[in-house]
Amino acid sequence: MTATEHPSLWGEQTGQVTVDVTAYATPEDLTRLLLAANPATGAGVGRAWLLRAGVEDDLPTLAVGMRGEVGALEWIDHAGGGRFVPVDGLNPDWAEYFLWGGIDQGMPPRAELPVQRVLEAVSEFVRTGRRPTSVDWVPETA
Repeated sequence: MTATEHPSLWGEQTGQVTVDVTAYATPEDLTRLLLAANPATGAGVGRAWLLRAGVEDDLPTLAVGMRGEVGALEWIDHAGGGRFVPVDGLNPDWAEYFLWGGIDQGMPPRAELPVQRVLEAVSEFVRTGRRPTSVDWVPETA
């Protein structure tokens, strides 16, 4: 599928909470849609999505958030060790992000990174379906 065959990731009738990355032909198809849904720079609250390499609920999940020049990552794998955040994350406290439909998806301390690094991790996840190695991860402690 191409980006033109996919609806918006953030729209009244088309918003998505969980995104199956295997439905995208290239990483760029997904990152283009994420950028289109990214709120303006300086937004106090971000938008978030749960990315999985398939449709099953128990799959490892890359929680992704965006708010202008800042993004967020959290790796969730209950069968494989729990929740992880970037070792060099920027935020000392919880950051406000919401899934489509107003569902709270706060991002834990250390989850935020520059948006370009978030997009790189998303691209890697689309290609591999595994926890991105472009980020060094530590267990979430908050």
